[in-house]
Amino acid sequence: MSDNSLFGKIRACFSIKDKNKALLDKIKVRRNRNENEKIDLQRGLSATCSNFVASNRIQ
Repeated sequence: MSDNSLFGKIRACFSIKDKNKALLDKIKVRRNRNENEKIDLQRGLSATCSNFVASNRIQ
């Protein structure tokens, strides 16, 4: 195996690794965004339920 072929393969591995890391970073960002949206939704539902209960209390 010539040196050029070896370096080409090494370079290709790093390129693939960089692409995979970029994809993983995008997935992490998307997961965090989804998790934050889920938390916001839960807070909104909790606030809505609390307001509903408070407004419908028997006095």
